[in-house]
Amino acid sequence: MLKKSYFLGISLFLLFFSAYAQNINEYKYIIVPKKYDFLESQNQYQLNGLTKFLFKKEGFITLFDTDTTPLDLKNNPCLGLSVNLKESGFTVMYIEIFLRNCRGKIVFKSKKGKSKNKDYKSEYHEALRMAFKDVKALHYKYIAKNTAPKSKVVETKPKVAKPKKNAIVVKDKPIKKQEVILKNKSFLSVKLIPNGFQLLNNTMQIKYTALKTSQSNIYLLKGLHGILYKKNDAWYMDFYDKDILKTKKVNLKF
Repeated sequence: MLKKSYFLGISLFLLFFSAYAQNINEYKYIIVPKKYDFLESQNQYQLNGLTKFLFKKEGFITLFDTDTTPLDLKNNPCLGLSVNLKESGFTVMYIEIFLRNCRGKIVFKSKKGKSKNKDYKSEYHEALRMAFKDVKALHYKYIAKNTAPKSKVVETKPKVAKPKKNAIVVKDKPIKKQEVILKNKSFLSVKLIPNGFQLLNNTMQIKYTALKTSQSNIYLLKGLHGILYKKNDAWYMDFYDKDILKTKKVNLKF
């Protein structure tokens, strides 16, 4: 039964200090007051200086509350912990160490360190060093907290511009595929030129100019959106008239 109680006590003690250590590691600075409330003057018995020295020895960045505040601590006061000592006892001197965060919450409290020394300075120093054993047991190592907000990946869909009110929306006109076949009974005389030939009417005026292409029997009609081509021993013209595709059969006289 005693063994069980002993191991239970040890387990609770380890859990207690593990939680404290995890908490303390988040803090970078220790701020020591230049004067404790239970003493009459600043750094009396060099107790404040000893407090600062002991915390510095454990790896903390230590400051007196009268020192210039570092920029990161000024921007984020919660990087620091404030130290306070509590004195008690009459024939025996007891000292407890308290650490408070920026919100005034106690994040660490030591066991009472004691001394029976009759010399005041030695008594305070001995009691403080004994209480500080609990701080040593924390094995402090500063771990910076990542306070930067996590960036969210926002999937953006391309915006489709909506037409404004009263705006004129111009739509492409679809090409009409209606084919109109025009018959032409009159003859057109053919006059050869270096890059094709000319088509002349009965008064010998140039009606069309047909230009060669890379395909035989297919010619481009100059000045007209169309072509001249031969199909089944007959000649045809394909061209657009007001978005309507028209086909015209022509009689050529070579």
